Amino acid sequence: MTIYELTDVLTYLAPLGLITGIIIGIVKRNTLKNNYLILVAYLVVAFITDFVSRIIPSEHGNLILLPLFSMAEIALFTLFYQHYFSGLRRTVIIAMGVALTLTYFGQIYPYMSGSALYISTFSNLSSPFGIVFFSFLLFLEHFNGRRDMDRELFLLNSILLVYFSLKLFFYVPLAFFIHVQSDIKFYFWFIHLTVTILFYILLVRFLWKNGQTAI
Repeated sequence: MTIYELTDVLTYLAPLGLITGIIIGIVKRNTLKNNYLILVAYLVVAFITDFVSRIIPSEHGNLILLPLFSMAEIALFTLFYQHYFSGLRRTVIIAMGVALTLTYFGQIYPYMSGSALYISTFSNLSSPFGIVFFSFLLFLEHFNGRRDMDRELFLLNSILLVYFSLKLFFYVPLAFFIHVQSDIKFYFWFIHLTVTILFYILLVRFLWKNGQTAI
């Protein structure tokens, strides 16, 4: 099996993992913590984006899907993380989340209205950057003794920090390679796809384990 054939297989594993997580979230919605239901909503958005990207020709609609998904992503994780802060820090989280969300709107609206011919790839860095910042800030709160994190939240925050840090790392060179005819671009996407599938698997496992008992 060539790497191109393996990539084709992996592209079908991603929606399979997403739909599994969504089903688990629906079945265990009464035993999951309310804040963890935001993770289920994230999987729903990711599944819809994946589905739409397969039915819309890339030259027509796919260009707009990534910033739309990233805008929903940062909005959902802002809602998720603000739950763990209070006072000024919570205000900072919300304000930063709103500002980052608006950066996507500022890119999407001109493109959809026809006043812009393309969407800057660099704009997609806002979401992973914001989530990495939120995750790091929560760890800082924990290690400074301002907030205790139980084992499940510590594990989840670690998963989010690692994944979105890697996502940020991959997006920076892709911003340069996206318009270049090069095999390097393909290998970056292959690694990113593999990491994303592993991330979905970890999220599904997390939802399954934390939906076992009533909260």
